[in-house]
Amino acid sequence: MGLGAWAPIGAGTQARRPSWTAWGALWSVITVVGWAVSIATQSDIGGGLIILGWFGGIATSFAVRDASVTAVEAGEQFDNALGAGRQRLKEREQLRALATSNPALAREIGVGRPDTPGARHGEMVDINHATKHELTTLPGITPEIAEQIIQIRGSGIHSVEELGAAVDLDGTTVELLRDRVIFVAI
Repeated sequence: MGLGAWAPIGAGTQARRPSWTAWGALWSVITVVGWAVSIATQSDIGGGLIILGWFGGIATSFAVRDASVTAVEAGEQFDNALGAGRQRLKEREQLRALATSNPALAREIGVGRPDTPGARHGEMVDINHATKHELTTLPGITPEIAEQIIQIRGSGIHSVEELGAAVDLDGTTVELLRDRVIFVAI
């Protein structure tokens, strides 16, 4: 009947490929014209157009199938990555707010403590409580700098700028640390 001639339109729309959509539209138009000619004239030309549209849609669908599946999966992976990234940013924001408003609770749930099993660390390291090993996982923090941090954090460090000034970090390192560290009060 030629009803599947539109299939490339769906694949083209999902995969964001205008040429596939155009092919599907062409096959659909040929099929509809075939139906109109067939009904109006009772001729074999209409049936031929229906078959042409139908086979064209099938051939196009088979031709684009693998690329269509790949494109749709890539789009889904991108959408999933965006969602996960937004969720991580939201979690960090919530954990930073908790560290400020209720430091005791932040310490209890392990904010900034990736070394603690089950902790809600938010992929950040708490400068005021982390181990030397955890501090050295941060960009630009050598074992020597980690030792300096441990020695000066007795009264608590409150910001990445304060940390940078205290252990003489360059501006690039301070910026690299900005999204990776948190300062839970002592």
